[in-house]
Amino acid sequence: MTIISHQHRFIFLRTRKTASSSVFASLARYAGPSDLIAHVPDARNKYGVLPKNNLRPWASLSVSDKIRGWRAWCLDRIRPQNDRRPRLERFLEVIPEHMTAQEVRDFLPPSMWDSYYKFCFERNPFDRAISLWVWRQHVKGTQFPFDRFLDAMESDRRETQKRYGASHGSNWPIYTIENEIVMDRVYRYEELGQSLDHAAQMIGIPFDGWLPSLKKGHRNTKTGPLHEFISQEQRQRLRQIFAREIEAFGYDFNAWGSAEPADGEAHDQQAAQEGTTDLAKNAGSPDK
Repeated sequence: MTIISHQHRFIFLRTRKTASSSVFASLARYAGPSDLIAHVPDARNKYGVLPKNNLRPWASLSVSDKIRGWRAWCLDRIRPQNDRRPRLERFLEVIPEHMTAQEVRDFLPPSMWDSYYKFCFERNPFDRAISLWVWRQHVKGTQFPFDRFLDAMESDRRETQKRYGASHGSNWPIYTIENEIVMDRVYRYEELGQSLDHAAQMIGIPFDGWLPSLKKGHRNTKTGPLHEFISQEQRQRLRQIFAREIEAFGYDFNAWGSAEPADGEAHDQQAAQEGTTDLAKNAGSPDK
């Protein structure tokens, strides 16, 4: 998800499983009249955070785009998708829910890109991989072993990645351009509260500490060290998959950390070792 604030001169990019939905909902409260806010279903449904300045005027479209828009409008009426937004609305979006730094830089004038405060969040990849795996199972309504999820993340086949929800396993492409970090600050999820305080000071908003929990579900509570539930082989595979993040931010497997300890994290880790998870208990992994 993306916020481009002209009033406060900042760009916030969404990264996955880093509480970004919650951060988005909180920051959106300070949006000015000309700011761009992407559509985020959870923030809209639970807190009424509506997209802003995010639809291209029909008159500005090229002839070919108008034809595509007309087709989307017709499909919306012939085959409506009750669980999704209208096709035409999605087609007319200025900024999508997920937007990379490259896409934002291409979209904005260079002066804005250079002068606006650009930030996002990253999370310990060992911790984030488990959270992402549990969430993908919930979204797809099926169970699959953690090793199979890792197989999909390592695969070059788009179909395999999509089948297991592993096509966007890494956040690296979001905040880098040509393999270089281009954000002014990539904050740590593990330091969420103080990071938001710092970002608020940098962009000049009176942040009050409000941070909703948009994707927190009902997960089985277990206790125990998280690192006991991932095998050595799985650890090594994760080190290879997330080598860039580990090198850039100095993440370590034994230094998990957590902004807010989430119920069920140890259970998720045990499920990773056993190769299965109880979706009835784990549906709705927090967006962390």
